[in-house]
Amino acid sequence: MYTTLSNKSNAFKHSVINTMDELKSTIMDLEAQPNLRFRGVNEAKYKMLTSLQRMCPSKELTKQKEYLTRLLSEVRGSTAVIDFFKNNKIPINDLSCLSLMQHYGLPTPLLDFSTDIRIALAFAAHKMKTSSGLEDIDNYASLYVFDTKAEYEVGIPIQQMMNNDEYKGARYSYQSCGIPFNNSLLQNIDEFSQWNDLAEIELVFIEYQQFAPGFVTLSGQKLNLSNPNLDMQKGCFLLNLFDGEMPLEENWNMRTKESRDQFWSNPNSGTKFNCKGMHTKEKLTCYDIKKDILSDWARINAIPLFNKNPESQCVENQLLKIKETLKTSL
Repeated sequence: MYTTLSNKSNAFKHSVINTMDELKSTIMDLEAQPNLRFRGVNEAKYKMLTSLQRMCPSKELTKQKEYLTRLLSEVRGSTAVIDFFKNNKIPINDLSCLSLMQHYGLPTPLLDFSTDIRIALAFAAHKMKTSSGLEDIDNYASLYVFDTKAEYEVGIPIQQMMNNDEYKGARYSYQSCGIPFNNSLLQNIDEFSQWNDLAEIELVFIEYQQFAPGFVTLSGQKLNLSNPNLDMQKGCFLLNLFDGEMPLEENWNMRTKESRDQFWSNPNSGTKFNCKGMHTKEKLTCYDIKKDILSDWARINAIPLFNKNPESQCVENQLLKIKETLKTSL
């Protein structure tokens, strides 16, 4: 955890919001930039660890991957999950299952982001304790931001990570960067969304929200590639898999242009840059927002975040049973 607001300044491009006018002005400025992605967290002191890092019995990355492989296998084989995807015309594959697991309380290597700043702020206000401690940082929630267009200019496109295979490259929309997409690939999407590939990437942005829910294959089949919560939350993900205990911001920061330039300016003999996958341009932006200000904003701007229909509740209950069963078998 971060102990002070100033301590966070080392990890982020950091700003503090203490008034409603500052918050409103920030929202207006950020909403005007369509390439931004947002994450809201109700405690500024929390580092960005995935639920897999927090919930897996082991802190070793190899053990975490093994645990998730077993968990994913159980989820994909669940009758309730199979029926849920079939009824909603969602292809059942590793990525769609990870998305479902992320939104119903199971551990994954994903961290939620949104294309909508107001949804992210609503998440920051969700279950927020207005006074949670004695330190100054305890009185703040956080909004994290990055610019997909700026990052794409330096990041390695997902196609290159996946051996330049055009089919594999089409599994994920790497930001809104104009990658050509042939919708006939959706007819066989199960072949192109495998956990084994994701598990070796270390850091990647995953967004397939723009393909759902009104996407139709060449055969005329209408597909929803996500799930009801992901649709409602305008959701996307960052995958964090470099180390079993390293938070996203540290994984991200060691890949920035500044970090890479520093490494290559004076490399030690026999060493190499140890990051696979995506490079980044600059640190994530963080706005720490005074909780009482955010609470007032959230009361005025009520935003629904979760789909509570009976079918969603049924699949959530089944997923939680799978998690408890696997936990006791370890």
